[in-house]
Amino acid sequence: MAAALQAKGAAMLNAPMSGGSEDAAKGTLTIMVGGQAADFARALPYFRAMGKTITHIGENGTGQMAKPVNQILVVVTMLGVGEALFFAEVGGLD
Repeated sequence: MAAALQAKGAAMLNAPMSGGSEDAAKGTLTIMVGGQAADFARALPYFRAMGKTITHIGENGTGQMAKPVNQILVVVTMLGVGEALFFAEVGGLD
């Protein structure tokens, strides 16, 4: 899609976001951007209106790949916390 748009003189960025509705309302989302560096620089003021942590990951598609990586890290962390709390409970900790 990015190549087809570029052939017509348009640019494309993929920019999945992380955070909830509260972060969106506060403008503190995390935004992972894939696309050409020049296009990212041109769009950065708009991203700053929505997010606090804005990272150019690389070429088109890399932003989309970073999002599930982020989600996996969140889920694994939550599972680890759950296991630790279960271990504490089984060990008799209050």
